[in-house]
Amino acid sequence: MLLLAIVPFSINTYSQKSIGGGLCYGTGNYAKNVGISIKTAYQVSPEIVVSPDFSLFFPERTVYSWGNEEHRSFFTLNVNGHYLFLIEEKIEVYPLSGLNISFHNVKSEVFTGITNNFNTTNTFNTEVGLNIGAGGKYKFSDKLSAISEIKYVISLYDQAVVMAGITYSL
Repeated sequence: MLLLAIVPFSINTYSQKSIGGGLCYGTGNYAKNVGISIKTAYQVSPEIVVSPDFSLFFPERTVYSWGNEEHRSFFTLNVNGHYLFLIEEKIEVYPLSGLNISFHNVKSEVFTGITNNFNTTNTFNTEVGLNIGAGGKYKFSDKLSAISEIKYVISLYDQAVVMAGITYSL
């Protein structure tokens, strides 16, 4: 009981927060595209960071013969843990691992010659997976930092994701 009462206060006494964003690139079959990421980080101890993020990959449109089209959209929610290693005063590196939830939507418009119309179907899938990777942070000042990460998502939507951006410490 005492441990449950002490842990929330010990986390809050150290907590450092940052928010930021940047560009990402996915290499998988479902999100082989550039996107944007929004990222937060909560440093709960000198070495441990909990970092949720959201990535939206730009939609893709494919046109097939006879005017048939397919529109794909893909976005992810992640919660990762980092273990920080201080390389120099301004440089930190970290391994990361965490949980990934991927959302994939496909809208297809298929021309049917029999009725001379387009049939439209929408398919939305959600898949849970795991992240494993590494990242780094370069501090320009006490408040502003550049970050970069590379991670591999292990799920039905396997892919490597590279991200680079800027964070601001609150």
